Amino acid sequence: MNNCNDILKFPRVVLSELLLLHKKHEINKFVSDCVVFFETDDLVKIAIHDENDVCLIDFLHNFFKTKKVEIFLSEKQEIDFFNFKSDVENETINLANNYIILGIRENASDIHFKVEKDNVKIYFRINGDLKFKNTIQKEKWNNIKRRYKVISNLNIADEINPQSGAANIFYVDKCCYIRVSTHPGIFGENITIRIQENNYDELNVETLGFDADVVDSIRKSIKYQKGLFILSGPVGVGKTTTIYSILKEISNKNIMTIEDPVEIIVPEFKQMDINENSKLTYDECIKSSLRHDPDVLLIGEIRDTETANAAIRASLTGKLVFTTIHAFDAFEALSRLVDLKLDINYLVQNINTVMSQRLFFDKSSNKRFAVGEIINFLNVPNYIKFETISELKKYIPKYKTMREKANQLVLDNVIDKEEITKILGD
Repeated sequence: MNNCNDILKFPRVVLSELLLLHKKHEINKFVSDCVVFFETDDLVKIAIHDENDVCLIDFLHNFFKTKKVEIFLSEKQEIDFFNFKSDVENETINLANNYIILGIRENASDIHFKVEKDNVKIYFRINGDLKFKNTIQKEKWNNIKRRYKVISNLNIADEINPQSGAANIFYVDKCCYIRVSTHPGIFGENITIRIQENNYDELNVETLGFDADVVDSIRKSIKYQKGLFILSGPVGVGKTTTIYSILKEISNKNIMTIEDPVEIIVPEFKQMDINENSKLTYDECIKSSLRHDPDVLLIGEIRDTETANAAIRASLTGKLVFTTIHAFDAFEALSRLVDLKLDINYLVQNINTVMSQRLFFDKSSNKRFAVGEIINFLNVPNYIKFETISELKKYIPKYKTMREKANQLVLDNVIDKEEITKILGD
């Protein structure tokens, strides 16, 4: 029997956030005040609600006498809720979890559930390619879909309007952030789940794949305490990862972020999550954040003229402002801003750096790595009045474009030539 004095305060766990919730364990035939939420050949993790229940703790150690037993604390209602689920509910949870688990194991960036007339097809996006995984019946899909909506705080009754939600998922020793998006179709709701590991502690701008010139230019840019740093590229090329890797290098400052949604949680930062349900705009949030005197501000994305103007105004107050924009390359990012009715000379006076990136597939390591092109505006003369982007280009210091770097990677036998066409086009 364990002595009460030997019982330490157990770590807490929220069962609703755990991915590996199996059907009721064999142990529940004997006790119903615990949940086995993780088990291997030599380790078992169990949630209980009373840390002083010495008899239960002793029973658990004896029941799993060939394994190391780790005890966690959870709310009683959570333990009861899980233990009294029906077989259908448990099967639904297992199926919904297993697709996310498989996605994590195979390093998928996205899981696509495509609803067709008679069934639902599942695809994983791995290294940029969409790969077919499975077909499931619509009857099962309806239950799985509701499960995904519940964990991401979406309205399960609304199947007409697109919705977007998020959740933090714990799998073994990983904390993953998932973003769940619904899109109504003629045969029912399609769902896409984006998976991202919440691995801020492991981020490093030098390990993303950028060449030394890009890393040096980034570090030169962030030495300045004000100005706008814009990162461009399509969806899914790692823009958020790159920006957070950069922010980690200046994390001793007062950093605030405004994102839709927050994808990497950093307790040291002041982070704001906005979406269509919050009824807040980027412009309103930027004005609010400036009252808190940040040194560095991350604005998730420039989508409209109001946000673009607000980002520049923030940089004018002496802040270093990071943001992203969907554009093909660095110069197209400038063109997009001009299309949003921003004056080109106003931009030149306030932009610090414009960067663009893509992910290429390294054929030797079977991994994707980042390639970037970067334009530093710190030495561009601001006394000249430019009329067009093309005119401005004449005053930009020489830099290597993404295509030039990709061509060199082909010559170095790092990537296949087909990668260039696939990612950058002809």
